[in-house]
Amino acid sequence: MHEESLTPDPQPWEMLSYAGLYLQVHDAADARRCLDVYDQMAHRPDVHVTSDQTRLRLQIGLALRILDAEGLDAHGHARRAQAELAPLLAQYPNSVDLHLAMGRVYQARGEPVRALAEDQAALKLRPGNIYALAAAARDAGGADDMKTARAYASTAGGGGARQPPDMGNPRRTGPDGPFHARTAFGPGPCPCAAVRHARRGALRAA
Repeated sequence: MHEESLTPDPQPWEMLSYAGLYLQVHDAADARRCLDVYDQMAHRPDVHVTSDQTRLRLQIGLALRILDAEGLDAHGHARRAQAELAPLLAQYPNSVDLHLAMGRVYQARGEPVRALAEDQAALKLRPGNIYALAAAARDAGGADDMKTARAYASTAGGGGARQPPDMGNPRRTGPDGPFHARTAFGPGPCPCAAVRHARRGALRAA
């Protein structure tokens, strides 16, 4: 039985919530199914979709695309993963998650210099991000730049790093905002609190 079947007459924000929960446990198929239901609801004339819900829908969709690319990468198809991510990165150049995902692809392809460039692009967008710092330390080491690798590692471990924004503290989100697709599949922030924020917007509009 699907979790959302326990909710009578689910609302759009609830389908986004379930999509985020499925994403958090690596269930991409059910996350996509919930997004499909949300999209059908969003096109109904009697449904009011808030801007926060629209942004969150885009976030989860991007996270799923990144998950697809990382699945390709994990199965040895780094070139296909790069082809999956490249148009997304061109469309959303301010996405930290996409830069880090592309960096992992380059790292898997044995191109640490290009991987490091993506990590540094992520750090330029979000200085002190602990995941970007860890990736930069790894890739600088892979590029035999041990001085830079130690500097990034020292910043990550010495209090200069900042955890990604606590998603338990609702705030505006977007494809270039605080949602971290990589950590949505493991420890770290998830879209759930952003869904609660979107829900409140829907209730205010009702």
